[in-house]
Amino acid sequence: MLETAARRNKLTDLQIKAVADIWGNLGEKSLSRISGFSMWPWIKPGDSLVIDHNLGVINLGDIVVFQYQDKLIAHRVVKCIKDETGQPAYLTKGDRNCQVDCLTVSRKTILAKVVQVNKANKEVNYLSPGWRLLNYLIGVYSYIKTRLLTV
Repeated sequence: MLETAARRNKLTDLQIKAVADIWGNLGEKSLSRISGFSMWPWIKPGDSLVIDHNLGVINLGDIVVFQYQDKLIAHRVVKCIKDETGQPAYLTKGDRNCQVDCLTVSRKTILAKVVQVNKANKEVNYLSPGWRLLNYLIGVYSYIKTRLLTV
């Protein structure tokens, strides 16, 4: 879960979407601190995420930020699918969680994508070829593991 002004001040859905749209149109990135354990061990509480509001292509393994109820969630895309209208949608999952998230995340509800993780002593660039490959493999493994646990 992201610790942001939106969470502390309980902004409305419309306000969060408006801010995300403005950031996306300006091509800006922002910094948010993690407060939960769902992405452990790759992302830990206290780490800061650099999130890009200009989404571009969303791939298997990418970590996306979306709103669920009054929280902003950063979880990994573990499967790319189509919604009932044929539009791109995604199954997401926290790396530490045993199951995929209870909702399908549509492209239009994704607010940002994680491009970098700032840890206490280093920065991890998720756009580098090595991390892109690792994130893809984590996404595939995570989905397969989930499917095996539900059989």
